[in-house]
Amino acid sequence: MTAALITALALIALVACAAIVIWILREKNPTLLQQQEQSVRTWFDHMIHRH
Repeated sequence: MTAALITALALIALVACAAIVIWILREKNPTLLQQQEQSVRTWFDHMIHRH
């Protein structure tokens, strides 16, 4: 139970950090964000199809 809670909190923290980084990148360089989004999508596709 405790381990699951810690894991959930860690995932939430990672997502929050990623969201902040993406927001900062969007403010500074929109084209960079689009490239990053594309690479993240391809990575997700690889992860989903691999399993």
